[in-house]
Amino acid sequence: MSEVNNIGLNAFLAQQYAPKQSEKIPTPAASEKTKSEPSKNADNRSVVVKISAAARSMLEETRALEKRQADANRANAAIDKRLETVRLDSQRLEETLSSKITEAA
Repeated sequence: MSEVNNIGLNAFLAQQYAPKQSEKIPTPAASEKTKSEPSKNADNRSVVVKISAAARSMLEETRALEKRQADANRANAAIDKRLETVRLDSQRLEETLSSKITEAA
């Protein structure tokens, strides 16, 4: 019996002390919330945009490095060709010089 009285009393007190409709604090409209508080989706999009920008930047840097590497490889190949030509010329000169020395002797 006391439980029934307590439930009734609790319901009565809740009704008496609950804020009236006129006393309730108005909540901001959905459009106001969007303006004042960024939604989680907006935060996620912002992160995605930042990651995309970082990835694009890294891709551009990688492409620039690959281009420099290709240029360096071409330059090294040209140097190797010149070096081989110099070696062959040096070898021919040595052979010519040695044959001249044997002819002179």
